[in-house]
Amino acid sequence: MIKTIFKVLLISLLAALALIACKPPAPDELSGRLVFERKADGNAEVYVMAVDGSGLTRLTDSPGWDGEPSWSPDGSQIVFASDRAGGPAIYVMNADGSNQRALTDPSTASLTPSWSPDGQWIAFASTGPNAPGAQAVDTGFEIWVMNIDGSNPQRVAGNPAGQSLYPSWGPKSDRLAYTLQTAQEGFLLTQMLRDGATPQSFSETVEGRPNAPDWSQGSNHIAFALEQQGMVEIWQTKPDGSNPVRLGQAGANGGQPAWSPNGKHIVFVSDQDGAPALMIMDADGKNVRRLTTDGAAYAHPDWK
Repeated sequence: MIKTIFKVLLISLLAALALIACKPPAPDELSGRLVFERKADGNAEVYVMAVDGSGLTRLTDSPGWDGEPSWSPDGSQIVFASDRAGGPAIYVMNADGSNQRALTDPSTASLTPSWSPDGQWIAFASTGPNAPGAQAVDTGFEIWVMNIDGSNPQRVAGNPAGQSLYPSWGPKSDRLAYTLQTAQEGFLLTQMLRDGATPQSFSETVEGRPNAPDWSQGSNHIAFALEQQGMVEIWQTKPDGSNPVRLGQAGANGGQPAWSPNGKHIVFVSDQDGAPALMIMDADGKNVRRLTTDGAAYAHPDWK
């Protein structure tokens, strides 16, 4: 009797193992939260929601523009830009929208903030000094870094030939990628954060006008938008410019890419169906799916 029961259990176990072996692997589930700029009824504010599109929540409510948000590494805070006090300045708030406060003076324009992976710094683009005694920059937007409380601002990169914008941190918080836009051309550069470091261009391998780089913390690749012949598509490359790969969609403008924390997916903005919507795709450009369908205009997503 015992042998019979044992035999039945063994057969059942083997059958279950066979079913598991034949079962296809589970899909790579999307998880986390997105923060982004959303414009509805003519007013742009900062919102968050789950990656599956649920739980849309408005975080800011000012008469001015609020946008370009970036998560802190632990997801407890969000840095963003706003012109609520006149000129555009950098602000920070808790992840639920509480305790909103300015980090830079609106008397000098500051945009495109980005929180470092080690949590110690915020990079941003600015047109001038952000502390008493700092040297003014009169050539347009330059790349600055500051402590997360707004103290100790330092200019780290820039070029009088154009506007430097969209800083994005490397995984070790020791380098920045950013875009340099001139009247005729656009470049993507990396900059080591040490005295005397020389900017390194990594966009010569592609033809067109690149913009808005985002450095993956999970795969050490850089995604960016590339304008070619009037169309804007998503590309990615290694930090040295090697192995450029086009991830675009035919017949649609796509821009402002942001990596998932594990480097397996990219969220981006696309006008495929009219108003700029949020889209998600795999890191190789496959499995593109639309995330927002409400007709509002979306911009500058960041994934945590």
